[in-house]
Amino acid sequence: MGAEAEQFRSRFATWLDANVPAQWRFLAENDTTDEGLIAIRRDWGRTLFAAGLLGPSLPKEQGGMGLDIEQAVVYAEEYARAGAPEPANANSIDIFLPSLMRFGTASQQSRIIDPMLRHDELWSQGFSEPEAGSDLAAVKTRAVLDGDTFRITGQKVWTSLAHFSDFCYVLVRTDPDSQRHAGLSLMAVSMHQPGVDARPVRQITGRSEFCEVFFDGATASQDDVIGGVGNGWAVAMHMLGQERSVRLAMRAFRLRQTFDDLRRLADRVASPAGPGSTGPGSDRHGSVRAKLADLYVTTLVMNSVARRNVALAAAGEDFGAFAAMGKLTWSDASQEQAKFALDLLGPDAIAPENQRWVDAVLTSRAMSIYGGTSQIQRNIIAAGAGLQSYR
Repeated sequence: MGAEAEQFRSRFATWLDANVPAQWRFLAENDTTDEGLIAIRRDWGRTLFAAGLLGPSLPKEQGGMGLDIEQAVVYAEEYARAGAPEPANANSIDIFLPSLMRFGTASQQSRIIDPMLRHDELWSQGFSEPEAGSDLAAVKTRAVLDGDTFRITGQKVWTSLAHFSDFCYVLVRTDPDSQRHAGLSLMAVSMHQPGVDARPVRQITGRSEFCEVFFDGATASQDDVIGGVGNGWAVAMHMLGQERSVRLAMRAFRLRQTFDDLRRLADRVASPAGPGSTGPGSDRHGSVRAKLADLYVTTLVMNSVARRNVALAAAGEDFGAFAAMGKLTWSDASQEQAKFALDLLGPDAIAPENQRWVDAVLTSRAMSIYGGTSQIQRNIIAAGAGLQSYR
């Protein structure tokens, strides 16, 4: 890291240490209600905005931080280290706004960016459908032009925080005769109108982070189309690329934080006094050390891929298979970490002080599905290597 990046690290780390409330650090899924969690994330987003610390890669003239590559990596590292909660609009700021800057009009940027950064308006993403999850080209939700207004009919699913959002950027099919990638458009849709019904989906964790969203005649104007009618696939692919850069880096560095916690857990459990008599010299002690070594190597690989993706995004270059490699590695590593924690704890996993590891296991099951299934990621990697995808 250069001198400027390290100076930024010192300033940002100091600010985080002074401003992240202790009870918000490494906030567990079971620490509060859905309503309480969104309130915390909204308040924290407003705090970051007031301090000029939102949108690390967004230009300063648009309200962001305008960080270079090294500083963006430092931002993600220190944010993960501090255990700060995600702002409520984190995904939209890191994924949608860069695409809005590239494809949106000046009027759209003026109307959307400031309220989103201020957290006066909350946003969600309407991509996945019951028959179009990882295969976005199969989107069926339709938007039919009626005069100057599009009327939207269809269903989205796994729409994060849709029941709390004010707007949703929705991928729809505007050409009813089109197939696959052609004929798609991205629209900004108000969630506070007739014809929009967001229904929370209760998860195995007991939370309701996701929603089914039903559109029955909801409307959007032609001015709400981002990137032009029929250009939705290009906008969506640019957005998914952003998800594999800064967002992936944040996840990668959080993965390292979790590994450090897991190592401390193993030290406690594998002590002579720990459960299962797994002290030094025992067969289990050796297997614990071997598994920790495997998990540590994976965190280093994840770290390397994430850094490369941030650099590619900052340079405006194509991610190629690196995006899929990062997503696949992160999903697998997260699941392996959580599973190993339960293996270490055994029956003690049900103790209240170990609830975070149970939550981690339950939450991790979805990681190989959302954001593109692991099977799809392997196909992308295979195609990038010139191999034939499996079916």
